[in-house]
Amino acid sequence: MTLQDFQSMEPDIRQEVMNEQAVYLCTVAEVAGEFTLFQLENFYVEVFCSSKYDEDSLIICFEDTELLEPYFKKISLAPVYEILKRV
Repeated sequence: MTLQDFQSMEPDIRQEVMNEQAVYLCTVAEVAGEFTLFQLENFYVEVFCSSKYDEDSLIICFEDTELLEPYFKKISLAPVYEILKRV
């Protein structure tokens, strides 16, 4: 599946794909709400949930890894480090 395939899906199908295939990476809390980052195949999906409303307000999809910069400080590499220690 490509980014374009995902973006062209109906919202309910897109949500089903997210539930079944997306890999959760991290969540960043801001005053306005939470940004949650997922990886889906070779692209990323950022879901913004407003603190004012109890639903997903915005979904942004991208392939450019430069857009991951705000998340780098939030992603823990501890599990990877633990695995490497055992090798």
